Amino acid sequence: CLFICYISLKTKEMGKGAKRNTLKSSKRKGGDPDSDDSDGNSDNEKSVSSSIANTSVATSDQSDIVERLSEAVEKLAEKRPTTRETALKNLLKIIRGNNQTLVESIMNYNETICSSLNKMLRRPASLSEGRLCLEVFCLLCLLDGPDSELFEEFEQILSKLVNGSSAYEELRTFAIAALAFSSYICSNEANYRIMTLCEDVLNGESEGEPASSSLKARAAASWSLLASINSTAGVLIRCKERIFEAVVELFEDSEVDVKISAGTTFAFLFEIADSVIPDVDYTISGLQLCDNPSKILQSVTLLQQIAKESSKRISKKDKKEQRAAFRDVEDWIVNGERPYESIRMQGAVIECKDFATQRLLEDLKGILGDGFHSSLKVFPVVKDILGVLHITDNMDGNGKNSIVEKGGATDKLRSGYRKQERQYRDIDRDCFEGGFEGLEDDEY
Repeated sequence: CLFICYISLKTKEMGKGAKRNTLKSSKRKGGDPDSDDSDGNSDNEKSVSSSIANTSVATSDQSDIVERLSEAVEKLAEKRPTTRETALKNLLKIIRGNNQTLVESIMNYNETICSSLNKMLRRPASLSEGRLCLEVFCLLCLLDGPDSELFEEFEQILSKLVNGSSAYEELRTFAIAALAFSSYICSNEANYRIMTLCEDVLNGESEGEPASSSLKARAAASWSLLASINSTAGVLIRCKERIFEAVVELFEDSEVDVKISAGTTFAFLFEIADSVIPDVDYTISGLQLCDNPSKILQSVTLLQQIAKESSKRISKKDKKEQRAAFRDVEDWIVNGERPYESIRMQGAVIECKDFATQRLLEDLKGILGDGFHSSLKVFPVVKDILGVLHITDNMDGNGKNSIVEKGGATDKLRSGYRKQERQYRDIDRDCFEGGFEGLEDDEY
C-alpha cells in the first residue's frame, strides 16, 4: 500500500511540472495555452507587423531621396563650381535610380533644373561641369519623352558648344552627342537640321576651330543615330554627297576609338544599302553609297587590313579590341553575317541584330550609366525605342535561362576569345621564362 501511495504522488508531481512547462512555453510564444491555433495567430501577428515595418521603411527611404533631390536642386544655383558639380552628380544618381515613383517628384523641379543647366552650359566652369550638365539634360529628355520641349529650349546653346564657343575641345564631342540624342528622342522635325550640322563637322566645314578626329567620329556616330529613323532614299543621297568618303578617312586615324566608331558607322551605311537591294555583293550594294567602284573596293580592303592589324605600335589591349570590332564589320559587309548580341535587362531580354541598334544601345548605356539595366521600368520611352512589348517582374531578363547554342555564332565567338587568351598567356609565360636564360643562380 505504501508503494502504491508513493507512485501516485510522483505521478501528480510530474503532471504539475509538465503543466508549468506548457505555460512557460505559451508565454514565450505570446499565445494562449488553452487555444489550439496559438501558433497561427502568432504567425499572423508577425506578418502584419513585418509588413507595417517594411512600408514605413520604404516611405522613410522615399522621403529621404526626395529631400536629397530638393537639396541637390538648390545647390545647382551655388557660386562655387565644386558645389555645383557635387549637386549634379547627386542629381544623376537620383534620376538613374530604379525608383519609378520619384519621376513625378523630379518633374516638379524640371523648370528649376533646366534654368540652372541653361546658365551653366552658356559658360561652363570646367569640362566636368559641362559634361555633367549634358548628362542630366539627356536624362530629362528621357523622362519627358517625345512630346518634350526641352530640345527646342537647348538646341541653340548646344549648337554653339559644338561650333566651338567653349574653351574645352572635348566638350564639343559631348555636346554633339547630346544634341543628336535629344533630337532623336524629342524632335523628329529637327533631325535633318542636326544631321546637316554633323555633316559639316565631319567634313571640316563647321564654324569655329577645326574639328578633331574624335569630334568627327562622334559626329558620324550621331549622324547614323538620326539616319536610322529617317527615309532611306534621303539618307542614301546625303551619304553619297558628304558621308562615305569622310568616314573612310577616319580609318587611317591613329586613335583606336576613332577607328572603331568609324567602322561601326561604315557598317551601318551598308545596312541602309542592303535594305534597298538585299543579299548582293558589297561591290554592288556599295554603289548606292558611292559612285566610284574603285573607292568602294579600296575602303573594304583597308577595313580587312585593320581587322588583321599586327603593328607593335598599338597596345595588346587596343589591338584586341580593334580586331574584334572590325571582324564584325568585315563579317557583315563581305560575308553577309549580321552581328548578334543578347542583353539581359530587368524585365526583358534585348536582342541586338544590327549596327543601328548597337549604336542606340551604346548611347543609352553612356547616358543611363548604372541605371541602364532597370531603365525599361523607369523610363517608358526606353521601352518604346527598343521595341519591347512586354515587361516581366524578373530582375534579370525575362525569366528564361540563356542557353548558348553549340556551334552558333555566340559559341564560336566565345571559343575564339578563349583561344586568344590562352595564346596571350603562353606568350607572356615564354617571355618571362626567356628573360632568365643565361643568368646564374645567385642572379635570380
